[in-house]
Amino acid sequence: MCSIGHNTLAKAGQLPDVLIHCFTGTHADLEVYLDAGYYIGITGWVTDRRRGSSLRELVPLIPLERLLIETDAPFLRPHNVPESWLANHTVSTRHKHRCEPAHLSFVLQAVADIREESLESLAQATFANAGRLFKLD
Repeated sequence: MCSIGHNTLAKAGQLPDVLIHCFTGTHADLEVYLDAGYYIGITGWVTDRRRGSSLRELVPLIPLERLLIETDAPFLRPHNVPESWLANHTVSTRHKHRCEPAHLSFVLQAVADIREESLESLAQATFANAGRLFKLD
């Protein structure tokens, strides 16, 4: 989000819980969002070796209680989805680059690896965060 976005959010005053969907911003952006108490959503972008490198550096800086994982389906299929998964799930050639909700586990794996956390603890934390954000409790 550009600085205009920061200013607009600041002028809005107290907002309900906010999710920064598909975060791909800078360290400065992340600080602004975290200072405002926003949740940060990480998608398959984090698995892109070229375009996701700066994001991978920021993922460990996101407090666990503010972290969410997303698929952004049908876009941004995680790059760590193996061809064998696609074959075993009868994904047509036409849709093999499409992101599906079933790919969430691949985003989870990438974020767990980057943060050096267990899949189980990260899954539990992000599930609880989603429950709080979307009032699912």
